[in-house]
Amino acid sequence: MPEDAYRHVLWSFLLTRTYGPEFARRVTDAHEIGDTGNTEADHRMDYNNNDIGRRYAAEGVQEAELLGRVRTDGRVVRSPR
Repeated sequence: MPEDAYRHVLWSFLLTRTYGPEFARRVTDAHEIGDTGNTEADHRMDYNNNDIGRRYAAEGVQEAELLGRVRTDGRVVRSPR
């Protein structure tokens, strides 16, 4: 599910850039808590990738670089474990 990983990284990245890391964490965590259709592994993957998105924003990564980073960064979880 690489597209799911990208979606979470991007969403968290954009929220962080616009509203700050604490707001982004609260929104993305609330989304995971409210999503009862995912497995625990799905949630772990999503929490991780949301965190990566916030880190990228804090590091000043450019939005145009995100897709490449999601494809190559070993910290990004691309499928639930």
